[in-house]
Amino acid sequence: MAHLNLNDVQRLLKLDAAHPYFESREELLEFTVDGVSVKAVISYGWRCETIKLVEPFHVDGAEYGLGFEPMLVAIGASFQARNRSLEALGLTVRDYWMQTAQKLYRLHSTYLKNKTAIDQEQQRFTKRISDQLAMLEYKAKIATESFKLGRATLRERLKDGGIQKREYQIQLTSFRVEVAQSQRGFQEFQDYINRGMMNIKMEFIKREMPASSNEL
Repeated sequence: MAHLNLNDVQRLLKLDAAHPYFESREELLEFTVDGVSVKAVISYGWRCETIKLVEPFHVDGAEYGLGFEPMLVAIGASFQARNRSLEALGLTVRDYWMQTAQKLYRLHSTYLKNKTAIDQEQQRFTKRISDQLAMLEYKAKIATESFKLGRATLRERLKDGGIQKREYQIQLTSFRVEVAQSQRGFQEFQDYINRGMMNIKMEFIKREMPASSNEL
């Protein structure tokens, strides 16, 4: 099978839209929300566009899933589709980020006002699953230590001629698979916890934000 590079894959998927490289730049947005002066910094890059607030508090838009970073294989098509959608709404890219900055301010200010209640709910969530997390972490550590011990033993046997190189590689691969499975189980559960924490935070914010703010 012929080797396919990124350009080949893009053509096969009909995603080979032009998207030239350009130097990154930043833009400062200043506006007022509910009488509060807000400053946001938009970073424009050929790979992605990001947002962060710098006044009256610092917060990265990524904390709330705000930003624009399409998959590399679809980068040109994604940027073009986004820009066409904005044009159809009569908006510029700057308009879009201004709206996003306002939304980010309202999201984070709502979070700060309700942080104590959100923290308490998140703590109840993590407490319910703390034993399972500890068990998976313990298994991952045991698997890692067993791998180190098993690898050292295999190396000694290989060195002494007690095992052939092929058998050494087979057993070492088996050890590595066991470690990878344990670590993956632990990581997947950590990811589950992180998603749960974020869901609690966002659901709480959604309930507390005015309906008009959610539509920004």
